[in-house]
Amino acid sequence: MTINAGTAEEIHLNILDVVGDGLFTTDHTGLITFVNAALAEMFGLDGPEEMIGRHFSEFVSPEFRDEISHKFKKAVEEKSYSEVVEFCTVRKDGEIIFIQLKHGPVIRNGQVVGTAGVIRDVTDLKRAEKALAASEKKFRDLITNMQEVLYTLDRDGRVTFVSPSVESMAQYKESEIIGHRMEEFIFKDDLPRLYRDFQDFMAGRGETEHEYRLVTKNGEIRWMMTHSSLRYEGGEVIGIQGILSDITEHKRVEEELRESEEKFRSIVETTSDRVWETDAYGVYTFVSPRVRDLLGYEPEEFLGRRPFEFMPPEESARMKAKFSRIAKERKSFVDIENVNIARDGRRVVLETSGVPRLDEQGNLLGYRGIDRDITDRRVAEEGLRRSRDELELRVQERTAELERRNQELQNFTFSASHDLQEPLRKIQTFADLLATKYLDSVSERGRDYIKRVHETASRMRDVLQSLMKYSHLISRIEPFGRVDLNKIAREVVSDLELRIRDSGASVWIGDLPEIEADAGQMRQLFQNLLWNGLKFSRKGIQPRVKIHADCGSQEHECQIYFDDNGIGFDEMYVERIFKPFHRLHCKEDYDGVGMGLAICAKVVEHHKGSITAKSTPGKGSTFIVTLPVNQVKAISR
Repeated sequence: MTINAGTAEEIHLNILDVVGDGLFTTDHTGLITFVNAALAEMFGLDGPEEMIGRHFSEFVSPEFRDEISHKFKKAVEEKSYSEVVEFCTVRKDGEIIFIQLKHGPVIRNGQVVGTAGVIRDVTDLKRAEKALAASEKKFRDLITNMQEVLYTLDRDGRVTFVSPSVESMAQYKESEIIGHRMEEFIFKDDLPRLYRDFQDFMAGRGETEHEYRLVTKNGEIRWMMTHSSLRYEGGEVIGIQGILSDITEHKRVEEELRESEEKFRSIVETTSDRVWETDAYGVYTFVSPRVRDLLGYEPEEFLGRRPFEFMPPEESARMKAKFSRIAKERKSFVDIENVNIARDGRRVVLETSGVPRLDEQGNLLGYRGIDRDITDRRVAEEGLRRSRDELELRVQERTAELERRNQELQNFTFSASHDLQEPLRKIQTFADLLATKYLDSVSERGRDYIKRVHETASRMRDVLQSLMKYSHLISRIEPFGRVDLNKIAREVVSDLELRIRDSGASVWIGDLPEIEADAGQMRQLFQNLLWNGLKFSRKGIQPRVKIHADCGSQEHECQIYFDDNGIGFDEMYVERIFKPFHRLHCKEDYDGVGMGLAICAKVVEHHKGSITAKSTPGKGSTFIVTLPVNQVKAISR
């Protein structure tokens, strides 16, 4: 069959149209002279005619035009084919596609008349490459950031790959491990097991998980767990791949748990208490061997039974009700006393403490606790109670007897003091008569005797009045009320105004509290202490008395201070100065009978307080009175 030229060209064009790649030709200026149907379709055009006659650069994205124009120019000028060029362009519908271009010169009669080229759509390939790159990056990031170490070994146990996380685990860089045998990094005591495990695994037997100790670059030993699988290529085993996990902390916790369990077991076996555990229904699941000594039973005899089965009926009912409430509220309990019956019939008093066992959701699993035998203690306490009751009865009887005698003594003191006042007044009266009417007829010695009688009678009168006041204070029982000590202090200063003015003294009163007290006794207390500060002054020095208070952080009590700049005293006598009739100075220097501070001490005692003093001879004294702000209990005699 003969094919003419027209037919041949038609066949040629048909072949070009069915080719999958885009084909084109241009003249020497770059104007398109031919495109096949595949290229027009690639660019989203209706047909080749939309491209013919247009410059090729119109179908190239702006950022690639200079590069493609340079390639076309080079092909024409150098009559050479270009290398494959990749660039992107925009289809008619706006979609961006990636293409590869390969083109060269068209030469006729030795002259370049244009170019011809092939264009291939590689958009899907580019997308696949991008997805692959993203996947690889994600995989690399995962490997880089994961705490575990990925590794591969060849058949000889040499490391062919290790992930970057090995550096944080073992301080080695990847390059320091790859190419080395695994055994070089394993603790020597684990090597025999490593060799055996490797051989078994390569032979297709053995476990996929193993634990070894790894020696880090700085010499630290860390526990590792490896999860391994075989690597195949062409159906042949070529090595091992796996993951290394650092389980050092897990091992530490395991060791601590083991030590704790060992310690618990040792305590349980040696403690004098019975250790027990129950389920949520109160049924024993564990009882320590100590139960043999406590109740005479074997531990196994308790398992599956409840505590109440070993109690007397009345005790069992009481404890069931009590533990039912405790378990319902899932509370701990401490030192609950209960009676148990031993195997030999003895009643044993136990002190039981326990804590609830809960799961992660807070559900009650049971209780765990201890029982302590307090039978001997209860017997001793009962004996002590009887002895205490007997002693208390004797103390009450003795106290009543002392109170009776004390009352008799107080009555006698008051009566004697009162009865002696009358003859004492007569003595003073007769002494005064002698001094006024018969003084001229009495010798000098007689006058001295009269004077001494008068002075002695005056002192005796002061003593009797102090005794009566002291006796009255002891026997007095008055209800307490709110007392403003500021008011008391001002009234006392007013009462002693004459003495203060005559002595040229200075009295300063600070802010004083309001307390619950006997106002009359407080007045007596303040008067005696202020008088004391005025009386025992130094010659030639202006007396100064300062009264102030400090309640501080002690809300229930307050301290009142009486400071003076008087003669002071040696603190070795601080206890004695508050006793009746005790004096540190002779009566010729300072008047008084030694009852003022004794009365102060008795007032403070009645108010459940205390009194003391600090002093330095020649520098003054500070009397410190501590009184409760509120009287919780009524003062009794």
